[in-house]
This record gives sequence, C-alpha cells and structure tokens, in this order.
Amino acid sequence: DALHNLIDVVDAAKYEDVPKNHIQIDIGMATGIAYYTGMIFDISIPNENDNVRLGGGGRYDRLASALGSDDDLPALGFALDLDAMLALSQTQQQDATGINRVLVIPADKESVGATATLARSMRKKDMTVVALFAPTQSFQQIASANSANKIIRVSSDGSTETLQP
Repeated sequence: DALHNLIDVVDAAKYEDVPKNHIQIDIGMATGIAYYTGMIFDISIPNENDNVRLGGGGRYDRLASALGSDDDLPALGFALDLDAMLALSQTQQQDATGINRVLVIPADKESVGATATLARSMRKKDMTVVALFAPTQSFQQIASANSANKIIRVSSDGSTETLQP
C-alpha cells in the first residue's frame, strides 16, 4: 500500500512514453532541508548533456506545529522552478494561438491507457495536450488553468466524448 502512489506515478510516465532510463528512484535521497519527514522527490528533464532541475518537494508532517500551529497536520507539497520551465519552453516551438490546446481525461481508472494513447497521437499532430491520469469531476478548472479550448473524455474502449471547457 505504501508504494501504490509511486507505482501510479511510474505507470503515468510509462503511458507518456518516458524512457525507463529517465526515471530514477533513489530511496536514499536526502536534502539539506530537515523538515521533510517522508518521501522527497526532484523533478528534472534531460537537456543536451545535462539534467535541468524543474522542482521538487516531499512529505513534511508536523511542520505546521513546528511553526506554531495548535494542530499537528500531515502535509505534502512541491514547488516548480518557473524560470527553468520558461527557459526550456522558449527553446521549443510555441503554440502562440492556443487554438490546439486540448485537455484529455480518462472516464475511469481503466481508461488511463487509452487516454495516454490519444494524447500521444494528438501531440504528434502538433497539438498542445494536457493528459490526466486519474478521473476527475473538476476538469473545467483544470481546462481553464491550462487555457484548453477543448476537453475530451476517453473511455477504456478508446471511444471519446467532447465536453465544454
């Protein structure tokens, strides 16, 4: 049970065709920040001959009480380095018009593979696609945050339904 979420993350990377050698799991990783109490992670992307760190985070239970809260709250969080992401995005072709921005969502947990397959094929057609790997009812908020002008819900058999953003 403790590894279930980690397995889901690795499966999501597999669905997105992330090469296995681009995923590293280091159970001995540690940072200089002492408030982490559980799993920590870094997010990086290979770029030329180096890896560019895009962010990271982890589990930090009891931090709220250490900062003065009366409650001992469990917590998990992360931060992304927007400057690093912007620098990378400026080196890639941009979709300035936003015409092809699509959010692809699975209808249920069994639809994740079909969702990833559709997203991959749309990206090959130079469309900007955000794919979710868990069913959600709040897809309008996600579509808005990603400036998507089209939402496609995918069933496990590959059939699709277009929804309003």
